[in-house]
Amino acid sequence: MTACTPPTHFAATWEFGGGMSWIDVKLAAERDQARLTLEHTAIIEDHWNQFGPGAVGIGWDLAIAGLERYVATGASVDHETAEAWMGSPAGKEFMTTSGEYWCEAHVASGVDPETAKQRSDRTIAFYRGEMPPDVAHPGTGS
Repeated sequence: MTACTPPTHFAATWEFGGGMSWIDVKLAAERDQARLTLEHTAIIEDHWNQFGPGAVGIGWDLAIAGLERYVATGASVDHETAEAWMGSPAGKEFMTTSGEYWCEAHVASGVDPETAKQRSDRTIAFYRGEMPPDVAHPGTGS
């Protein structure tokens, strides 16, 4: 952890697959709700050209969905249950929709629509368990 101001802010390094990036999380009151802001800063590596922003975006969307379920129910979900949901039609649809939105964001950032779609399609396939085993994990570059 690089900074912590409970209950409104924390920052930390994110280490995975031999690389390091940085996360900054803020929580702010907004009327009768809370706004969570997550910034994930990473050095762009070669895998970006293969997978695009959805590589980490879909993973964060899954994490936030898990947090939402926890806040709503107070119950944690074990790894087996989470994996089963990810393999279900509902889980695969969630990952597909998330990847499509990340593709739109990629195009909005100035990337050619066909290039963004190719990267997004690879990422969605990986998360859905449809990627060939010789392709590296899109969120890690390894």
